[in-house]
Amino acid sequence: MRAASFSPNNLNRNMVVLTDAKDKATAVADLTSSWEQQSEKDKKYRQFFEEDQETKFYMLAEWVAAKNPVQKFFFAPIQQAGQEPVLGRGKKFHHISDVLEYFNNLLNPSDVTLCLDALKKRWGQARYRDNLKEKKKKQCNVVLTSKSLGLLDALADKHLLSRAQILEVLIRSEAEQKRYLSEWIKVAKSLE
Repeated sequence: MRAASFSPNNLNRNMVVLTDAKDKATAVADLTSSWEQQSEKDKKYRQFFEEDQETKFYMLAEWVAAKNPVQKFFFAPIQQAGQEPVLGRGKKFHHISDVLEYFNNLLNPSDVTLCLDALKKRWGQARYRDNLKEKKKKQCNVVLTSKSLGLLDALADKHLLSRAQILEVLIRSEAEQKRYLSEWIKVAKSLE
């Protein structure tokens, strides 16, 4: 490998100038291979951050603040009234390249996987909740006896509906027709 002589003022200290064609070809092949490996590695990050980047960048900053106490000082989200959230010490995930730099330089591969899994889960939960709000629905948990749950499942299977749909129909029907609850209350009071 022969390096050409250039003035030190014009040459980056980390750069080696190659003059031999074979050395250049080898260097280009190595760079191409490295680039392809890095691009493949970055693909999973890019795919996740394709839509609604600003929200996901903010979620990432929150995750960093919560899970990496050492980096919290630099990346903790700070929001002042009327301003967009920024990261501590002036840092912010503005672009996917900021995220890639963080993942590639500050986290080990298992932490990146953990982070992406946590972000995907949070993102899915946020979308699910937004979807419920749009449909004007709210989740509620009900405790049923095993027998009632079995009956509910049987009704759902028989009518090819979900448990929630069966309950919705029964509640609306009772609210409109007022047939069964008043009868049940009378029976319950007579047994007291």
